[in-house]
Amino acid sequence: MRSRLTRTTFSVPRVTGTTSLLMKNIPAIRVIVENEGKTFTPINTPQQIINFYYDPKKTTEKYYFCLNHQPYYFDRFKVEQCTNYKPINIFLNFLESNKITFDCIGNEFLLVLKANTDECRDFRATLARILQEKIIYEENEYVYVESEPPIPTSCIELKINGRYGVDMSMKTIVQKPTDTIAKVINNLFTKLYTMKPKIFDKNSKPSDFVLKVRGSNEFLIPYNNDKIEYILSDFDYIRKCVRLNQNIDVVLFNRKNMYQYMFDKEKILFVKQFNTFVGNDYWNKLQKNTNDLSQRVAQIQFSIQIISIENIKYLKTIKKEDKKETISITSFRAYFVLSLHYGIRCLEKEKYTNVFQVNDGKLILKEPFNVSFETLLSSLPKETKMTISLYMTELPVGISINEINKKDICLATINCKLVDHHKYFMKGLFKVGMWERTEPNPIMMCCENTSPETCKLHYCVIEFDKPIKMDTFIGTEEEMNVPINTSQKLEVSDTKRFKEAVEADPLTVLSQENCRLLWKYRYLVEKTKPGSLARLVSAVDFTQQSEVLELHRLLNKWPLLEPTHALELLDFRFPDEQVRLFALKCLDAMKDYELVNFLPQLVQALKFELHHQSNLAYFLLRRALRNKNIIGHQFFWF
Repeated sequence: MRSRLTRTTFSVPRVTGTTSLLMKNIPAIRVIVENEGKTFTPINTPQQIINFYYDPKKTTEKYYFCLNHQPYYFDRFKVEQCTNYKPINIFLNFLESNKITFDCIGNEFLLVLKANTDECRDFRATLARILQEKIIYEENEYVYVESEPPIPTSCIELKINGRYGVDMSMKTIVQKPTDTIAKVINNLFTKLYTMKPKIFDKNSKPSDFVLKVRGSNEFLIPYNNDKIEYILSDFDYIRKCVRLNQNIDVVLFNRKNMYQYMFDKEKILFVKQFNTFVGNDYWNKLQKNTNDLSQRVAQIQFSIQIISIENIKYLKTIKKEDKKETISITSFRAYFVLSLHYGIRCLEKEKYTNVFQVNDGKLILKEPFNVSFETLLSSLPKETKMTISLYMTELPVGISINEINKKDICLATINCKLVDHHKYFMKGLFKVGMWERTEPNPIMMCCENTSPETCKLHYCVIEFDKPIKMDTFIGTEEEMNVPINTSQKLEVSDTKRFKEAVEADPLTVLSQENCRLLWKYRYLVEKTKPGSLARLVSAVDFTQQSEVLELHRLLNKWPLLEPTHALELLDFRFPDEQVRLFALKCLDAMKDYELVNFLPQLVQALKFELHHQSNLAYFLLRRALRNKNIIGHQFFWF
């Protein structure tokens, strides 16, 4: 058994041209393949896989597997195409000790996971990496600094009760708020050691200790991760005691024992293995090497085909005597309305299909409805949403529609994203559950209805021979380094209108003329009114590459905004990734005790993100993990 395990290896693909060619044959559903023909599909349990590889009847062969994104999903590679081998027993131990189950999540959430399988898995893998990075780089998750308001300058002395030993022997020392933690530990150690040397181990010294808040898993440590010394006034506990006029009560605590409070060993093992097998960078590099087309060369109109719809019904309420009764109507006439939205902006006029007949809640077309938009794929922002709505009408079959009649009733609608979480255009066939008895709204999330009783829409998006990388509005290094001529003077005739535009209330809708005026004087806005960035972003035409790249160049040199101004940039009106990232840079400068006041708005802003993997999600998770007491606790409940 032991010799077999040492000969069996787990592999990570080498980044080569040969491997890239091999990726073209990767199946849609990835499986674990064994040399003798034994196949494991995703429905196999970890225990079945373990039992198979521990079977003593197995021959001593070598197996080479490449893990893609999630546990138990593999592809086979030849030995010459792989590197960084690890014994398979590492993976077997991982399976044995971490049998993942989602039973406690709830059925509704499981349906959502199934609807977005790849994206949800990738997001979970990334979260594992975030957690592991925190364990590696953050010395102690129970060290909380600068989340409370600062100590008043009038406070010049702090009385500290220090304890140590089984009997909690105590000594009181007086320190200044600006004294370093190392100095406090040294003074406290000296006094306690002088009083009772026997309570300390032989060869003990001050550097062996940290300060632990008595009765709490909170620590005061001498240095941060950059080896910069902490002072007393840095810590939340000290600030809180001063503010509430409470005693400062700490315990000398052996530094090597501190980690039992910090990390759960089993969780660390899980995260480490999860990151090893799921989040390796080799696979990400392989994905970058795939043969794709740039969006910039896709000079073709965006179009889709509506193939069929099923399980559609109209619930009509009628009165019978003194009671109301709801009946289900499954045969009627209807039409589709399609639109493209970027934030709240409709990119072009809505598109309509001809009126058709629905029988028994189904529409099965011999020839699909072809809907073409004037917008070229090359100028389509990657944050665009497509809204598809079904309206019931009394108009005859076959008639063309130019606008929605007031008497027509919206039976179902759905918002669909056009770009996946890897920034590739989503092509091919789709079957989605629509939201019934809901009016179309571009603010709605791009999430399908997972109820088995909802109506299902089948549609097909224009396809290409190669995947389309949506990179029109992602500037190259050369494009982002174009020099900016910031010398700009305001013409007298534009002075009044310019002032009104930059000082307008956030809820004010600017006219098209005022928007273009702001864009004309964009360098002046940066120098004189940087807080009006949201007004300037509203003036950008996000279907024009030159304007979007110019905005991104401006953001690279724009001064950081006040949090209230930055928060506005996370509104639904501003879906551009770089704009939202700039807003987070501004918010990241806030202290924890300031940021916690904005958590409700930030959590709500997650609804406006197209994908699970977003800069806002990572920002919130990182800050929550960095300070569980202040941010993490509140974030959990929001």
